[in-house]
Amino acid sequence: TYTVEGLTTSDPAETNAGTYENLISGNAIVRDAEGNDVTAQFIVTTTDGTLTVEKKQITLTADNANKVYGSNDPEFTASFAAGDIVDGDSINVTFVRETGENAGTYTVTPVAADDNYDIRIVPSTLTIAPKQVTLTAADASKTYGNADPTLTASFAAGDLVGTDYIAPIVTREAGENAGTYRISVTSANNLNYTVTYVPATFTINQRNVTVTAD
Repeated sequence: TYTVEGLTTSDPAETNAGTYENLISGNAIVRDAEGNDVTAQFIVTTTDGTLTVEKKQITLTADNANKVYGSNDPEFTASFAAGDIVDGDSINVTFVRETGENAGTYTVTPVAADDNYDIRIVPSTLTIAPKQVTLTAADASKTYGNADPTLTASFAAGDLVGTDYIAPIVTREAGENAGTYRISVTSANNLNYTVTYVPATFTINQRNVTVTAD
């Protein structure tokens, strides 16, 4: 039975991920069970070691986001779990999102890297909702016996995005006698818009005639 004294290691205090030398220093003293120095009876060989600081595994989760068709993207956000980041550390996060501006859902992926962390990425979803717009029919009239004028309807200024165009389909209630008739408006489906339709009134006025006695 024996013990070895006098050897120490450099005990590196590194905290960043990487590999570092862990060196042995000092002179070995070998003592027997009674405490006698018996070093002369041994050849002591030392082997230096290695301190390996591994990357910390953490998770970066993006938050879901929403916008309306035709508007700018919101500011995307993401977060690490509580306690994931070591005090004083800062990790820059950027975002890449799936291309597209039509109403629908798109993947948003956060991007981050750091030498001290192994980062698991959890993407999120950007939902582009249809824009709510109003298509209003215009009132119209004619005189009994005349042909119908062209019926029209329009969106409010700024309702449609850019060069978008939605053709109105305008019809009126059947009838040719003097009186009022409903003008209805609709349009073809467009996934980027939710359209509210406002009807109008078509008026057939009495015809002015003159009766002359002979």
